Amino acid sequence: AGLIGEELGVRPVECLPHYGMPDSSSVAIGCHWLHRDSPRWFLLLTEPDAEIPIIQPHAGANEIVLGGDDHILTPHGLGVCSRSGLIQVGPDAVKLGTAQVGRDSGILDSGDTEWRSLRRDPGLLTRILDTAPGEVLGWFKPRFSYHRSVRIG
Repeated sequence: AGLIGEELGVRPVECLPHYGMPDSSSVAIGCHWLHRDSPRWFLLLTEPDAEIPIIQPHAGANEIVLGGDDHILTPHGLGVCSRSGLIQVGPDAVKLGTAQVGRDSGILDSGDTEWRSLRRDPGLLTRILDTAPGEVLGWFKPRFSYHRSVRIG
């Protein structure tokens, strides 16, 4: 983001990583730990070629102190789901329905998975905001979307 933003003259570039270890006793996978000094909004990633809600988390909701600083836990995106609902996790692979997903393949390589979608499931955003309370400030429409299995734009 910094490389692209600097070339376009955009400053500052905000980065909200959805992985890593904010401190020695916590981990962030599929979520953001928003530091109190970071922007008080986040993008909830959806699916390729879909609008993305811009959400401002409610104060006091999902707050935690990490490394002596205040943070808010927010979701990163919708992720994928199994059409059959059957998910088995083993030491070397994940089984989704009848398809096995190993270390060298992606979860979407299974014919039994699909992107979770606000278009197909209009109540999904409400359910997410019930767990991670916030207000939708607006919607962002990407001009380009890239994923290893999908390229739109």
